[in-house]
Amino acid sequence: MTRGNVQRQQPSTPGSRAPHLGFEATLRAMIAIVESFLDELLLCFPVLGITIFEKPEAKPSSRQLLWLENKGVTAQGYESEDGFVVKSGSTAVVQTVESVPAHTLALRQELLASGILKRKDEGFYQLTQDYEFSSPSAAAAVLIGATVNGRDWWKTSDGTTLKQLQEKPGEP
Repeated sequence: MTRGNVQRQQPSTPGSRAPHLGFEATLRAMIAIVESFLDELLLCFPVLGITIFEKPEAKPSSRQLLWLENKGVTAQGYESEDGFVVKSGSTAVVQTVESVPAHTLALRQELLASGILKRKDEGFYQLTQDYEFSSPSAAAAVLIGATVNGRDWWKTSDGTTLKQLQEKPGEP
């Protein structure tokens, strides 16, 4: 309705004095209310002991790169919080010894089936991505195809074993 130069917006419903905001304006208002509510919840959660929405503290990266070279295998890896990560491109022997444990064979089969371990050539497989093993020994066993102590087989570029690194005074 127009009176002179002044345009008056009609109420949204009969008897209502509030103008109709429109769908997009209403949606924006609802989103703002929900976001405000979520912000308040996120402030209350830590007080209640709920920490799932908190960002974990960044730990300084002190990854010592280690190598495993034996039986033609060339691999790189490092200790992680939950085990031992072997880097993509590392190789593993195809042929395993008869005494290799069933759980090592099962893990190799799982890695082959998932495409994480692929045939490189006649005698070797290759990791197609970084993979975290439960321990340095599990990683070495899968790569070498035999039961080995990974702490003795993984070494720094200067030949220091993982075991020696772990046993250094003042180190965890």
